This record gives sequence, structure tokens and C-alpha cells, in this order.
Amino acid sequence: MPSRGKGANPNYMQISGYVPRELGLKFKISCTAKEITHSEALEQMINNWLEENEQPPTLAKKEKSPKPTQDKEEE
Repeated sequence: MPSRGKGANPNYMQISGYVPRELGLKFKISCTAKEITHSEALEQMINNWLEENEQPPTLAKKEKSPKPTQDKEEE
């Protein structure tokens, strides 16, 4: 039987990491209580994190400092 989940969808990728056991258990319980998948919760959290932490493209690039202007002193 072919897989029809997100794992087979080329528009999705798997991300994983380690968190403290207590945090992981609270996360699983909360997802179950809200009747959402871990993937749905992670997607929401990653989007929120990016909104708070992503710098606009103009700030992310290192801009060249303008050359200081030297006024000619009048003699």
C-alpha cells in the first residue's frame, strides 16, 4: 500500500531534535487534549518563532557603511 502521509509529500521535510523528557511529555499531552497532531503543533510553533526572530532581508545583509564626508575647511 503506498504511503499517503506528509512523509511522501515532497513539499514537506522532517525536522527533529531533543528536548527535556518533561517538556516532551507535556507537549504530547497538550496535543492530544487539543486533538492536533505533533506536526500541526510544531508547524504553528516554528511559524511563530520565525515571525518573532526573522530579520527583514534588508537588515540581514551586512550593509556597507557610508564613507564619512569631509568638509573642506575654509581658509
